[in-house]
Amino acid sequence: MMNLIDELDFTMKQQSIIKKIEDELKLANSKYPLFRSTHQAYAVMFEEVDEVWEHVKKKPHERNLDELEDELVQVAAMACKFIWWVREQKNTEREGGSYYK
Repeated sequence: MMNLIDELDFTMKQQSIIKKIEDELKLANSKYPLFRSTHQAYAVMFEEVDEVWEHVKKKPHERNLDELEDELVQVAAMACKFIWWVREQKNTEREGGSYYK
């Protein structure tokens, strides 16, 4: 069981990560519209995960952990954007529409 200091430290670290993801999502949304399809969303996610894989394949002493963290934040932000897209589609369907055209 964590003591209060450990819990506060964990919460602060967690909030810092979430803030980075939110900032990345805002940046991505300012540059690119919401996904047009599940295929596009998957392709964007795959590209980001592939960039993480490039770091993972390196020997530990050759990895740039700051860059790896940045790539992981991008994966998380794109996952959030994908969830956002899915929710938009669910709302469209509830209103009697369809995203299939």
